[in-house]
Amino acid sequence: MMPICGISEHTKYFILLFDRIIDNEPNIEDTLRKIGRVHVKLYEEYKLTIADIERLGEIVADVFLKLDGIRQNKETSKSWRILIASIFDEVRVGYESELRLCRRKSSNFPDFSNPSSSRNSNPSILEGLPSTSGSNMGPSSSKIGDICQKISEL
Repeated sequence: MMPICGISEHTKYFILLFDRIIDNEPNIEDTLRKIGRVHVKLYEEYKLTIADIERLGEIVADVFLKLDGIRQNKETSKSWRILIASIFDEVRVGYESELRLCRRKSSNFPDFSNPSSSRNSNPSILEGLPSTSGSNMGPSSSKIGDICQKISEL
C-alpha cells in the first residue's frame, strides 16, 4: 500500500517531476500515467473523478500563469499552459485506464462514461477550490519533450 502524502510531499514531488520533464527524461509519459493509476484509490474514499483531475490541471495552469516571469510573455504563457495540459492529460489517461480495470474487477466503481454516475452522493475532492472557468487546456500532444524544448528556447 502506498503511503498517504500531504501537500508538502505532493509539492516536492511535483517540482521534481517538472525537473524530470524539463530534462526530457525518457518515458516520462509512463511515469505520468502511473501517477494517475495510483490515485484511483482516491475515488472510493473521496470520489475523485476525471473531471476533478482536469480541473486540478486548470488550477495548476492558472497559478503558473500568474507568476511574473510567465505572465509577462505571451509565448511563454502558451507553452506552460500546453505543457501543464499535456501532463494532466497523461495523468488522466492513467487514471481512466485503472478505473476501467477496477470496474471489471468490482462493481464498486461506476461507469465514468455517464458523468452523472460519478457524482451522485458524495462531494468531489476538489469542491470549494477557486473556479477556473474560461480556461482552455486544449488536447494533449503527448510530446512533452518537444514542449519542454520550446520552453527552453524561450
